[in-house]
Amino acid sequence: FGKRYLTGVHGTHIPNVRKRTMTGTMNYASVATLSGTENSRRCDVESLVYTWVDIMDIPNHHLPWTQFIREWRETRRDRGGAPNDKQLLRRMIRDLAQKKLRATATEVVGEHGPPCLRHMLRMVRRLEFVDRPPYESMMQLVARDLGVQ
Repeated sequence: FGKRYLTGVHGTHIPNVRKRTMTGTMNYASVATLSGTENSRRCDVESLVYTWVDIMDIPNHHLPWTQFIREWRETRRDRGGAPNDKQLLRRMIRDLAQKKLRATATEVVGEHGPPCLRHMLRMVRRLEFVDRPPYESMMQLVARDLGVQ
């Protein structure tokens, strides 16, 4: 999926509006996305960090909310799937957002995970909705720690 965050001739940032639906995978969705606000550039970087952590197969580590999502799916399955149980889904999304918000960068990436991912997560968590992430700095960190050009 691609989305433009800047619109018009002058590059005005899209507005921060409440959304009724969530776009993305819960495991990788940003806190802002789970909280029902419009996605922004910071959300993309946050989701990227979560995705990298998950696919890097860091020894003895997984995203801190993986078990929570697994248990939620089992609860939903035990209730017969209950795809229309909006109250259960809203509560789960709210609780997941809180878990992600409380998780430190070290808990997310792990002690043995790449330092660049911890640093990137800390950087984007400090950004406001309209802020541009420091992409160049992040690319330098990734190149340094992961040897990716």
